[in-house]
Amino acid sequence: MLSPLPVVIVTSGGDCIKDGAAVPSGYAPNAVTVAWCGIACTQPPVVYISLRPSRHSYKIIEETGEFTINLVTSAMVRTAVTEVEGVAGISNTTTGEIAELIGIKSMSKGITVQIIDDTVKVDVIILVRYGCNIVNVAREVQNSVGEVVQAVTGIEKAEINVHVSGVAFEK
Repeated sequence: MLSPLPVVIVTSGGDCIKDGAAVPSGYAPNAVTVAWCGIACTQPPVVYISLRPSRHSYKIIEETGEFTINLVTSAMVRTAVTEVEGVAGISNTTTGEIAELIGIKSMSKGITVQIIDDTVKVDVIILVRYGCNIVNVAREVQNSVGEVVQAVTGIEKAEINVHVSGVAFEK
């Protein structure tokens, strides 16, 4: 069976840009997950998405001619995490058994971002600085990453899992 990747979030509706000004499209902002997308041409840059005509977004895009592909990247998450007070770093030293236990398939960089159905799922493995409250730091990481996910995708509800692999002591 084919498993197209990456899955992206496509938004449509809301305001459209016409002659440099925001004009109401007549549709409420809408988001849909899309698995069939890619680059159609590089010069000029053209992307494609594939939607069933039965999807609500299809009608909006057909009438307005506009859509946005929203990607949450590991780099965006990494920046949001490292700006939190008390985070000593993003851990990539978790053993295979621990990563498997918490459900992370790739532990090479300590961050995974997935889109499952209509939910953005983020897993982050962090080191907490000695003397900081672990629960508060983890909560702040969740809030910071949640704000990034919402800003990029428009989705207010995301599953953000923070895994603390250890405490970092100052040298």
